Amino acid sequence: MKKKLFLTLTIVALLCTAVIFTACGDKDDAKYGEYKNIAFAAVGIENQNVQYSNVTEENGSFTVKIVIDGITYDVTIGADKTVKSVKINDHQVSKDELPEAPFGNETTYIGKEAAKNIAFADAGVTANQVTALEVEFDFDDGKYLYEVEFKVGAVKYEYDIEATTGDIHKKEIADKTVIEKAPDGVTFIGTENAIAIAMSNANVTSEEVVVKKAKLDFEKGAYVYEIEFKKGTTEYEYEINAVTGAIIKAEVDTDEDDDDDDVPVGQYISVEEAKRIATAHAGVTDAVFEKAELEVEHGVVIYEVEFTSGGYEYEYEINATTGKIIKQEKELAD
Repeated sequence: MKKKLFLTLTIVALLCTAVIFTACGDKDDAKYGEYKNIAFAAVGIENQNVQYSNVTEENGSFTVKIVIDGITYDVTIGADKTVKSVKINDHQVSKDELPEAPFGNETTYIGKEAAKNIAFADAGVTANQVTALEVEFDFDDGKYLYEVEFKVGAVKYEYDIEATTGDIHKKEIADKTVIEKAPDGVTFIGTENAIAIAMSNANVTSEEVVVKKAKLDFEKGAYVYEIEFKKGTTEYEYEINAVTGAIIKAEVDTDEDDDDDDVPVGQYISVEEAKRIATAHAGVTDAVFEKAELEVEHGVVIYEVEFTSGGYEYEYEINATTGKIIKQEKELAD
């Protein structure tokens, strides 16, 4: 009898505790639910299937974190229930100029399959040629984008496709970067034209040189193409205004003592990929690079990669065509 009474009292106590916690939960939901609704409305996702949402309170402000389809929103709301700031994937966005969220209505965004096909078409490849394919939804440069990455042989392609229009926002092929779509009111001459201007100035042809870098950058308030190529032992570096085509900088470095053979023209992995292969093999993430360049050794085109990390010096030789590690050394730094 005593046992029964004890069990009954225990069950009653647990039920009371559950009711108390439920009531508290309902109270918190009621308190924060309004802030969630304000945040959802601010970024335009009121009726979507949200994967995760959370509210934190600090110094009288409330930050609502929302995750949906791989996009993370952080909406800060003041005690007066007005939106103070918005971040999308950690990028600060003007709360008064938020782009339309491409969720819930298939007509507002193209979808991952269409983005993939746009990238393949631009690269001139077919699906059966592609390996290591990744397609992700993202937000960058104030736009919703599809990031499409893949390899064809040893060549790596990276595309950013605008989610609503299907326009190519940015593409990278090996170590060359091309931004096809310039900011509003601006037209870029294009990477190939920038390379042609540099080669014309250097009085060389594409058959004679190896292009080591061709990248769009933003420097000192202007868009420029950074162009680097090599002919024999002579290295050329150019900066070309991306809008006008004017040559901003031209440098020629001739090393007569360079005993290396000319690097033959060919399709090689990028220098960044060579660095990645080396550091991944070494198991380090804080490498300080001292050297990463194309060389010819015993008739094979390689990347020589040297870096330091954690008190050690690392040296790698990586096949520039296949990405295979040919040689690696590790020793204590002096």
